[in-house]
Amino acid sequence: MQKVQANVTGRKPLGGSALRLLTTLDVADQLRISVSALTKWRMRGEGPAFVKLGSRVAYTQQALDDYVDAGTRKSPAAGA
Repeated sequence: MQKVQANVTGRKPLGGSALRLLTTLDVADQLRISVSALTKWRMRGEGPAFVKLGSRVAYTQQALDDYVDAGTRKSPAAGA
């Protein structure tokens, strides 16, 4: 029987493939909003989680999916 080591960081293992980071334009396109709106959200602490690499801002697909999932409602009153 082979032992499986627990992932204590909470991050998914990359499994040999590179993690694809999304640009601000990629995320704005997926959310169908302007880059300006996404930038304003980020500056106000709203919107999807992002990573800073030097002066570069990037997003993971998982962060974007989590953001969309958090906003999903079954009725207009849900979460209000």
